[in-house]
Amino acid sequence: MNNLKLKNNRGFSLIELLVSIAILVIVSGLVFFNQSGFNNNVLLENLTYEISLTIRQAQSYGLQSKESSLGDFEAGFGVFFDMSINDNMILYADNNKNHLYDSGSDTIVDTLKLKNSNIIERLCVGSPCIDTNILDISFVRPNPTAYINTSVIVNRDIAEIYIKSPQLQETRIVVNKIGQISIE
Repeated sequence: MNNLKLKNNRGFSLIELLVSIAILVIVSGLVFFNQSGFNNNVLLENLTYEISLTIRQAQSYGLQSKESSLGDFEAGFGVFFDMSINDNMILYADNNKNHLYDSGSDTIVDTLKLKNSNIIERLCVGSPCIDTNILDISFVRPNPTAYINTSVIVNRDIAEIYIKSPQLQETRIVVNKIGQISIE
C-alpha cells in the first residue's frame, strides 16, 4: 500500500498575499482619489441649500409679523445679490418698502459669505433669462409672492442664481414669482 502524504496548506502563499495587497491598494487609491471630488460636491450642495434657506428665511420673515429694527411690522424682507461682490449676499429688512435693497435706509439682518472659494457665477431674471448684475428678491406680508427686481428690470416672474465651485461645478437656484424655491 502506497501512502501518499498530502501537503498541509495553512494560510496564504506569498503570491496570494501580494495579489490581495495589490487589490487592497488599488481599491483604497480609487476611494482616496475620488474623496476630494465627493467633498467638493457636498460643499457646493450645502452652500446651495444654505442660500435657498436664506431666501426661504426672507420669505418667512416677510409672511410673519417680524419687527424690523425701526419697530415696523409692515416692512418686507428680502435677499440682495450683487455680482461686484459675488462671494456674499445680504438678508435685509426693506424699511422703505420699495422691494429693492437701499444701503442707507434698509436694515441688514444677516450677511451670508460664500466659503471655499465658491462664487455666484451668474444672476438672471425672466424667461428667457436676462443676465443682471444686481438681484433683489423680497417678500411682503400677507402674500408669499416674491418681488423679483433688478436695478433696471422690475417685477419679473422668475430669478435664477448660479453658484460655481473652484472645480467648475455649477448649481442653480430658481425662485419664481409665486414664492417657490427650487435647486437644480
